[in-house]
Amino acid sequence: MPDTNLELLIRRSELGSLRERDIDLLLCMELHAKTELTAFFGGLLGLRTENFTSAWISVSEAAGENDLVISFQTQNGLRLLLLENKIAASFTQDQPERYALRARAWRNKTGVDSVNTIIAAPADYLKACNSSIFDFQVSYEELCQVLAAAQDKRSAFLADRLRDGIRKKQNGWQSVPHDGATRTWALIHQMCQEHTPLLRMPPPAPVPGGSDWVYFKDAEGMERYRKEIYIVFKAGHGFADLQFCSTMAVALSAAVAGHLEPGMNVVQTGKSAAIRIAAAKLDFQSGDNDPQDVQTGLLACERLRGFFIAHEERLTNLG
Repeated sequence: MPDTNLELLIRRSELGSLRERDIDLLLCMELHAKTELTAFFGGLLGLRTENFTSAWISVSEAAGENDLVISFQTQNGLRLLLLENKIAASFTQDQPERYALRARAWRNKTGVDSVNTIIAAPADYLKACNSSIFDFQVSYEELCQVLAAAQDKRSAFLADRLRDGIRKKQNGWQSVPHDGATRTWALIHQMCQEHTPLLRMPPPAPVPGGSDWVYFKDAEGMERYRKEIYIVFKAGHGFADLQFCSTMAVALSAAVAGHLEPGMNVVQTGKSAAIRIAAAKLDFQSGDNDPQDVQTGLLACERLRGFFIAHEERLTNLG
């Protein structure tokens, strides 16, 4: 009769219950081996494998922790990638924004040429989360393809662990609803139905903590641009944004020069640019919010929708 314990051992993953920090360590090791993965990350910055200098895991700072910091050397100094690795867990409060904050701080350091942020996660995770604040988004599936080109057992081991992460995201994780966030989303939906129905907000499901951005990608008159141009009610931060993906603020500013309405301004948000209107911050932690504050934020979103409709031609030809 076969040894049941031995059978279980043989069938289990080599890392047991896969954790994000396991992937962090394996990525760090693979980068130091200077394989195709190193070339891939260097390529994001327009650099080659030989420019790689080092990588460090769990780099803590005052504004939070970077899962992995990757450095490449240029004549002008170091180019850094601050990497957030996710398998299934939701973002902590303001986590993407804190990555952007740390990147700005690093750019002011002597010897630093440039700093970018990047998130690595299963494709399903990237589709569901707010990853647009990061300068780069790379899926586990894409990394598996990169590693396959290395054709060595070490790279194959990492690829297998990334596939474990993909399966864990698909089969083994469910978000934990947060009462305050869920009540806030319900109030936003109610007020949207009553005051700004053209934003077309679908009924929300229970949401996890940290979910404080509401996307309006099917607002009336904007549906055809939903992948590139959309309205985001960044309610936890007190902003309503008309966001343009892969756009520089200077180009957007030139397109709307002389046309912005009172209270509107152009800002850079990572690799995107946005026309922004300030609004009251909503409290997604307690869920106790003044309906008037919600209405004011939604009306700002509706103003941005109307602005887009009025200036559609100039806003869809930014060059």
